[in-house]
Amino acid sequence: MKKSGFLSTSLVCIGLSFASMSNLVLAAPAQDGATRCEQIENGWRYRCTKSGYGADKILIQNRSNERVLFDIDKWVKPSCSSGGGNFVNKTPFDVNAGDSKDYSFEKAAQGTCIEITIMDCRTAGATDKAIACPQFLDVIPIR
Repeated sequence: MKKSGFLSTSLVCIGLSFASMSNLVLAAPAQDGATRCEQIENGWRYRCTKSGYGADKILIQNRSNERVLFDIDKWVKPSCSSGGGNFVNKTPFDVNAGDSKDYSFEKAAQGTCIEITIMDCRTAGATDKAIACPQFLDVIPIR
């Protein structure tokens, strides 16, 4: 029986996280309803849904485990004063109450992870952030 390299590679990502989850779910502070971003289609597609009232900013960025693509302190941060944008320029987009928006990205080389940031514009810019390695369906919370 031929051994697969998947297990040994996935253990690296699992070792960095405290728990393995089938879906990445983030929730913004309850004061502004809830914004949830979930992995769908094997983790390569994300659906962000806003309930309650107001608007949140969401930013999804690529990140590599093998080499740092962005200095974490220099990553573009969502801003409640900025307008919506696109992911190519790494600008946040708006999710208004009742909205649901999907974002897909091309499957990248093994080791690529994603950072998702949700900013609640009604609570002085409170954020919820996580890094996901979609191909392993593991989540690394960073607060």
